Amino acid sequence: VPLLDQQLTREENALGEHLLTLGCDCFLRRLEAELRGESEQISDLMRRHRVVGFNTYGEQVDGMHVNQTFTAVAIGRKV
Repeated sequence: VPLLDQQLTREENALGEHLLTLGCDCFLRRLEAELRGESEQISDLMRRHRVVGFNTYGEQVDGMHVNQTFTAVAIGRKV
């Protein structure tokens, strides 16, 4: 959870205030968060950083299926 917070904060510092972040979060990350009791903490973090989106089953990278990933497109505004 701290690493995700650091990464989202770093992107917000680079882009400015996040107006919206469209996130694609691997279902296995969600399952792991539930098993560790971190679901509520992650939900709060996503809300704070204005992340909306959906769960996926990983992604394809150079023809290889990769799990436990979070990819996103952030729209920010420099102030």
